[in-house]
Parts: sequence; structure tokens; C-alpha cells
Amino acid sequence: MDGRLRTLVGAATGKVNLDFYGVGSGLSSVDQKVSYSLEFSGAVAQLNWQLAPKSPWALGMRYVFAEVDSTLRNEPLLPNAPGRIQVRVSAPTAILEFDTRDNIFTPTRGVYAETSYLAAREALGSSDDFERFQQVAMGWLPLSRDTILGARGNYAWSSKGTPFFLRPFIQLRGVPAMRYQGEQMASVEFEARLRLEGRWSGVAFGGYGATRTERENTTSTKDVTSGGFGIRYNISRKFGLDVGVDVARSPGTTAVYLVVGNSWFRP
Repeated sequence: MDGRLRTLVGAATGKVNLDFYGVGSGLSSVDQKVSYSLEFSGAVAQLNWQLAPKSPWALGMRYVFAEVDSTLRNEPLLPNAPGRIQVRVSAPTAILEFDTRDNIFTPTRGVYAETSYLAAREALGSSDDFERFQQVAMGWLPLSRDTILGARGNYAWSSKGTPFFLRPFIQLRGVPAMRYQGEQMASVEFEARLRLEGRWSGVAFGGYGATRTERENTTSTKDVTSGGFGIRYNISRKFGLDVGVDVARSPGTTAVYLVVGNSWFRP
């Protein structure tokens, strides 16, 4: 259909060990770590339709089905943390997309934005009814032939009843996954990319994120900053594809990332 219809189908199964925060019911649980093993299996299907030839706008629908069995890996400090949770997710997601990037791998100019609204329903086979909204926006601006400035913003909200492993969390380089979770999350990250010599480039980046959680008629907020630097090598000039390594730091954590394309990659 002249490239206007995009489809995605996938399935996965496996087991992951993760630490979560805020699993218990009390406000004190926001800062307490609980270690879970998650055994999962599921599938996803998605359709995106470009509204007009060469239009940056597209509408889409995604459907996710998954079964997750979570069990404690050790005794929690919180007595009200559940020992085992079995969850079935059956949820359609409506998607609105805007894309003017000059390259999906390592963009040098343009904007990508995605608005999504997920609604899980017992009538469709889900264990519970819950909703999740997310707005992602990122853009790149060339300041000169050798300098590219990038920015990424992310906001997410989840309703009551959302499984703890699907609640929004701060996603910044250098910040551990799931470390800062909440019913609402907002973050922003900036990156500057400078061409050095030949196919080599250097990057510097920094970000800030915050979460908000309401418990027992009290609101708890947590925030974190992160930053770091990296190196890139243009492995394919034809496709504009860079690869490289980032070293990032946040309070108490240092992380190393292998990057293919860019750190905010969206297909």
C-alpha cells in the first residue's frame, strides 16, 4: 500500500529478576525494595496507517496479551508485600504518531512523537480493569554541520489497579530500571552530539525525572538527575547508522550502554 501500512507481530516468553519499589500498600513502601522473579509469556500485534502519502501523521492500534507469574525472591522488609501475583493482561492500545525524522537510526533533524492510551478490560480476558497513558516526544536540531542537539520528553500515567510491573518508571541513562516508580512519571533528557574526526563523534547528555504517588491521602514525590558521555562510530554512511558506548551516572549508580542507532530509538 505504497508503504503507508506498517505491521508488527511478536511473541516472547522468559523469566526476569527485578527489584521494585512501592509494592506495599503503605506510603513507607515507596522507598523499600522488593525483589521479584517474573515468569512471562505473551504476544503483541500492531497496525499503523499513514493518514496521507508522505504525511508525518499516522494512526495505529496495538493489542497485547500476556500472562505473568511473579514470586518473591527473598523475604521483603514490608509485611504487606504479596508473595505471589498472577496477572493476565489483555489490552488494546490506541496510538497517534508524528514523525519527521530524516533517519530512524541516528537522526540529525526532525521530530518523533507518540501518544498512546492502553485500556485493559476483564471483558477481554484481563485480570483487572486498568488504564495507562503515555506521551513521548523527541527531536533533533543541527546547530552546525558538526553539532546536533537532541531532546526527549516522556510523561506517563497509570490508573488504580495497574499491575506493579506496568506502573510508569523513570527511563534515563544511568538510572536503574524500575528504581523510581509511581502512578505518574515525567522526565526530560538532552544530548549534544559533536562530530570529531572522520566517522567518529562524541556525545554528552543529562536528564531529570520525577514520579508522583498517592497513598493514604498523602502524596509522595521522588526525583533523580543523571548524566554522562559517550563515543560513536558511523558504521554505515548509506543508512546513517552509528554504534557506540555511553557511560552514565546517577546517585549511587554507574552504567555502561552499548548503543546501536541512538539511545532513544523508536522504529
